[in-house]
Amino acid sequence: MRDFPLFIEVLLHKLLELKMNKTFLVVVIAGFLAILAAHGQDVNQAQLIQQQILEKIRQVYGQDSSAPTEDPSKKVSELPLESDQTIGEKISKFPVPPQEVVVRLDRSSATPVIYIDKTPYVDTEGEIFDAQLNPMTKMGIYSVRLGDKFVYKVFRAGVDVEPIVVASSKIMTNRGVVIETVTGKKISGDRVALLKGGGMLVFRGQTTAFLWEPGKALKTLTAPENFTFFREQVGDVLSTKLVLIEKIADKSLGSAVKGLGSIFGVGKKDNTYQLMNYEDSKTIEIESKRFTDPKNDVIQFYGRSSREGKSWINWFSTPDGAKFAVFMGESVSEIKALDISTQKNVILFKRFLGFDGFNAFQDANGIVDVYSAAGPLTDKVENAYDKLSKGENAK
Repeated sequence: MRDFPLFIEVLLHKLLELKMNKTFLVVVIAGFLAILAAHGQDVNQAQLIQQQILEKIRQVYGQDSSAPTEDPSKKVSELPLESDQTIGEKISKFPVPPQEVVVRLDRSSATPVIYIDKTPYVDTEGEIFDAQLNPMTKMGIYSVRLGDKFVYKVFRAGVDVEPIVVASSKIMTNRGVVIETVTGKKISGDRVALLKGGGMLVFRGQTTAFLWEPGKALKTLTAPENFTFFREQVGDVLSTKLVLIEKIADKSLGSAVKGLGSIFGVGKKDNTYQLMNYEDSKTIEIESKRFTDPKNDVIQFYGRSSREGKSWINWFSTPDGAKFAVFMGESVSEIKALDISTQKNVILFKRFLGFDGFNAFQDANGIVDVYSAAGPLTDKVENAYDKLSKGENAK
C-alpha cells in the first residue's frame, strides 16, 4: 500500500494520455479508495493517502476551475479552535441549577430523551441522537445529527444557558469514527461512548481507548491482558474513575467446561467483568457472567438491553465519594450491590425463576433506587447504598 499514491500518479498520466473524461477519472480514484476501506486500511493512513492523491490531481490538472478540488463542506469539522483552558473555563461558568430541579435520562426508546422536571429537553439545531447525564451535578453531553456529521455538546440541565459545542465527527459508512474537538484534537477509533458528566470514550481495537473530558488533557487507556473495553459505559465513569472491561471470549471446549463448572460451584471462578480504575489501572472483579451473545439483536450492548433499557451492570458515586456497583449475579436469580472500596456485597433481589435485568435511577441527592425486572413483574429497593452499608440482604 505504500506505493499506492505512485500507482495513482502513473494511472492519472496514462488516463490523460488516453484523453479520459475528468469525471470518470475521479470515479476511478474513488473506487480505489473504497477498496482500501473495504480491506481495513488504517483510518489515518487512508486520510494521508487521500491527501497525497488530491495533491497529485492538482499537479496533473493544475489549479483551473475544472480541476477536482477538496469540498470544504466535507471536512470533519469546521469548528473554531479553542484551548483546553478556554473550554474548561466556559464549562465551569455554567450556573448551579436549583436543587429541586429533577432531571432524568430515559434510554428506553431508540433515541434517548432528557427530561427536566418531566419536560423533554429539545436542542434547537436537531434531534438528540445519543446522550448521558449526571443527575447529581446535572452536567451531561449529547450528540445531534446535522447533515453529514454529528455535533457533540456539553450542557447543564435546569439552567438557562446554551450548551457548548465541544466536538464533531463525520458520519462514515464504515465502522470507524474520527472525533475532531474544538481544541484541535483528532481522535480516531472504532466507536464512541458518551459519559455522564460531559466526556467521551473513543475505543480503538480491543485494548485501547481514549478518554476525553472537555477542558482536560486527553488520556490513553489500555485494557489488561485478555480483556477488552465494554461496548457501552452506562455507569458514572468520570466521578468514579472506573471503566467497565470484559474478558475476551474463549470459545474453546475446555473454557466452556470450565465455565459450566464455575456456575455449579466446581473449580475456580473466572469472572467475565471487571471495573478498572483508569488512573492507577487497579481492577475490581464483578461476580457476573456474560448472559448473551454480543451479536444478539435483543441485547447488542452487554451493559444495557437495546430494546428496554434494562441493565446488567451499573456503577455510581455518592455525594460523600463512596463508589458502588449494582449488577446481575452469576446466576440470573440474584441482583447484587458491591462496595468498591470494601468489596462487601449484599443481595438486593432474589428470585428462583430469575430476572430479566434491572433499572437503577440516581436522584439529585445521590440516592440510587433499583427496580428489578422479571417480565411484567417489578420490585423496588430504595436507597441501595444504604442497604449495602448496613449489610441488609434480601430475604
